[in-house]
Amino acid sequence: MEEYKSIKKTVNGVLGLYSFIKLFFLFSSLFLGIALKKLLSLFFSGDKLQQVFNQFLGYGTLPGLLLSLILSVLSLAVPICIYMFLSGKRIKTTFRSRRPTVLQVGYSVSAAYFLGMAALLVSQVLLSLLFSLFGMQDKWKAMLSETSAGPTNFWLIPLFFVVLAVLPGFLEEFLVRGIGLSATEKLGNGFTILFCGFFFGLMHNTWIQIPFATVLGCVLAYFSLKFDSIWVAVLAHFFYNFNSGFLSLLQTNVPEEHSIVATLIYVFLWGSLMAALLIAGIIVYGVRLPKPEQPCPVSFGKKLGVLFCSPFFYLFLILSVAVLFLQLLLY
Repeated sequence: MEEYKSIKKTVNGVLGLYSFIKLFFLFSSLFLGIALKKLLSLFFSGDKLQQVFNQFLGYGTLPGLLLSLILSVLSLAVPICIYMFLSGKRIKTTFRSRRPTVLQVGYSVSAAYFLGMAALLVSQVLLSLLFSLFGMQDKWKAMLSETSAGPTNFWLIPLFFVVLAVLPGFLEEFLVRGIGLSATEKLGNGFTILFCGFFFGLMHNTWIQIPFATVLGCVLAYFSLKFDSIWVAVLAHFFYNFNSGFLSLLQTNVPEEHSIVATLIYVFLWGSLMAALLIAGIIVYGVRLPKPEQPCPVSFGKKLGVLFCSPFFYLFLILSVAVLFLQLLLY
């Protein structure tokens, strides 16, 4: 019973951290956007104002990349460091630091790639039907059309991948597969995987990203538990985002008459490598998780009680819904 109370307290603190990050995003996306536009309106007007403002929103320009870099540090790195300091958590006990083999990394990367892409395709079909059901097809088309174009300036490409792949790969994994996973691992593998997937999904703040990010979050938690290493999740997350970024660069920088062929060749080569690694990983390591040393005696209802007893759980859900409604209003 004492251990259960300790877990509840720890999870409550983690949910408080997640809620703060979600609140920061809501504040930065709403109020910072308004403040930035007000500031730019002192120097620009009309179409020029909108053009300059858009430069701060995407990954294709230096101002947009720098703003994303700053927001990533402020919204993720700083809260993680403050949480670790205030909670007195040790890095070794919070983050599974065992060094994985090359095949373990390849297995994790390939499974995340295929399952993440499958979830993305299925979720887009279902969301398209949902938006059509409520007569919001135009909003859905606008969301799909707003893709983050890569930079055309060669010197911005390294910064582009730092913002798109390196920072999320480390910071989001430390946040979820590190802090979140260690807080719930004593409640059993199944609950831990669902916990990590659910909150990782809702940490992404768009209708398009949340469904497939939830599936991807479960996959990354599964492999962190399977191989007792956060590094497989960090690298799988990095390569998933890197792949998306590379495709974006192809579409942005390759002439239109060649971009489709170049994209198909890249997808075929990358997909073939991922398929080979996935098959090899399944043959060598199988798909079952190792059994925990001490099975959790707590019922599933009590495990859910860890969430339902936390006020931060409800705050996080409210903020997540608010962000989604804000996105609808913007379109």
